Amino acid sequence: LWLYSPTVIVLISKYLLRKHRENQFQKHFLFFLNNILLKMKGGNSFRKAFLSVNHSNNEFFREKFKQIYNFVAFSQHVTTELQTGFLNEVLVELKAVDSQPHKAIQRLENFRRKLLIINKFRQKSGQVLRQIRLQALILTGLYIALFIFVTLNFAIQKHLNLVILSLFAFLLGLV
Repeated sequence: LWLYSPTVIVLISKYLLRKHRENQFQKHFLFFLNNILLKMKGGNSFRKAFLSVNHSNNEFFREKFKQIYNFVAFSQHVTTELQTGFLNEVLVELKAVDSQPHKAIQRLENFRRKLLIINKFRQKSGQVLRQIRLQALILTGLYIALFIFVTLNFAIQKHLNLVILSLFAFLLGLV
């Protein structure tokens, strides 16, 4: 079993890195979208604004946005490693913006608003989830301390059924 652990570690690391880059891309995309909107409100077309803003990106994001631009402008196939739920939504929306230049600014503003609402919801739900996990951790510590106290001070053999029932109920509550 320990022979496979480096492989498992590499796979987990690869998955975590992909998730981290996806999250970074989603955060950066809002910044990118804001800059495109500013350029378009300044009189540039969608494609010109896209290329101009992309030119100032760092290398990792520049390459990713270049592939998005190629899909939007030339309807090229996007590689499967790029396709995520978020990216598919971005591609569909940007393709619609490119095909309807008279509604481009309005569509991009609506898309940005939608993404901001989703981000706020994720932040709030993540905060609630962290609070719930912290409460469960504190309660687990209290349960373990109480269990140790009871076993040291009382005859656990007499009430083994209650202890097992209590442990089962506690574990059921954690799940």
